[in-house]
Amino acid sequence: MGRIRQYLREYVPSSRAGRTLAAVAVVDSVGTGLYLAGSMLYFVRGIGLSATGVGQGLALAGVVGLATTVPLGLIGDRIGVKRMLMLLQTWRALMLVALAFATDLTGFVVAAVGLTIAVRSATPASQAVVAAVMTGPDRVTTMALMRSIRNVGYSLGALLTVPIFAADTLWAYRSILLTNAATFLGAVVLLATLRVAPGTVVPVSARKQYPTGLWDWRLLLVALLNGVFSLHTVILAVGVPLWALAVDAPLWLVSVLFVLNTVLAVLLQVATARGSDQPGFGERALIRSAYALILCCVLFAAAPLGGGYVVVVALIAGMVALTGGELWHSAGSWELAFRLAPPAQRAEYLAVFNLGPAVTDIAGPLLLTAVVAYRSPGWLALAVLLAGMGLTIRVIVRTAERQAAARDETPSPDGDARAYAEPAGQAGQPVGGRPADPAEPAVSGPVDHGPSLSR
Repeated sequence: MGRIRQYLREYVPSSRAGRTLAAVAVVDSVGTGLYLAGSMLYFVRGIGLSATGVGQGLALAGVVGLATTVPLGLIGDRIGVKRMLMLLQTWRALMLVALAFATDLTGFVVAAVGLTIAVRSATPASQAVVAAVMTGPDRVTTMALMRSIRNVGYSLGALLTVPIFAADTLWAYRSILLTNAATFLGAVVLLATLRVAPGTVVPVSARKQYPTGLWDWRLLLVALLNGVFSLHTVILAVGVPLWALAVDAPLWLVSVLFVLNTVLAVLLQVATARGSDQPGFGERALIRSAYALILCCVLFAAAPLGGGYVVVVALIAGMVALTGGELWHSAGSWELAFRLAPPAQRAEYLAVFNLGPAVTDIAGPLLLTAVVAYRSPGWLALAVLLAGMGLTIRVIVRTAERQAAARDETPSPDGDARAYAEPAGQAGQPVGGRPADPAEPAVSGPVDHGPSLSR
């Protein structure tokens, strides 16, 4: 019982800031789950768009969102990450309302582009917010907790679509988007109750006046790794359903696989974030993610080699491995992102770091459809790709770490921004005093999965 209580305590934030972050995750994810489950039906049945038109609009939105991520990160560093996240959440709500009342393809594309711009930028902005609010390893733990909460919220939101689909009316479908808009405004209200500690605000004179993250080739290589190993999201959303159909798996198995992924993510995400304060955590977590994703591909490749039972066992075992890769990638990427981003340019560097997954969201579906088309050899080829990238993890990560350490030891010509952002080696801890209560220097916002139109 003692171990169970200790495990459950990890899911109850000890500070007011942590509880607020959790509340934002709940509100945000329920609305997002509703949107993810029902928006496509609204686009086709409510607006009357063709599937081809929806796909083209979402592809355009994804490209524009990718192009605007870093510029908005620069703005976030200048106006403050809390204010930026509040603006992005408000903009998301407005774009959802616009989508709810779109009547043709043009209106859909305009609103979709506007929404995706905010969605892409909200992820790094949210990570910057957590970095400003929490200290050291608590940052990764908080991200893990919020992600676990979100998985529950997504499921609850998806359940809310049942009566909406039963009604099958225009206003029933519109309520999906309007409800999601209301949840983002609720997140803004929660954000407004929090404040950033003076020690985490970087004065204008200490901020870079020009972008540097895009020219940091070491960071770009880490972003590439982040993108490759975020393929787990596309494998789950695209590869698993298509492969289940290709190998004639029973249809009920697809639902079971998704439920299995959700349950494991809720139960184990916080556990995979333990030890994030130890040297080399991010590197080790990415290597474990590579092993798990390679195993997943091999198991999926083995599915057609036997009868019905072999298919079921191979897909279930492959989903367990896929979830392991997902959880280790998340924990490792969070730790690396927080550690490699300079405090004065955190929003910008986190935006660059998240370019990898953004590219994966756009190109990944094409890759996975090709993998499924080539059947088992396709999965084995993907395993080889992941193995090749896995061999580069140690070199790329350590090169980036050395560069970050050298950068942090070099005083800025405009003044050392670290004196403002990390006054005692960690955000939120005053110089020469006890650790500050993270409840006071708090800001908040959702991360990991947003209501991305590309999902």
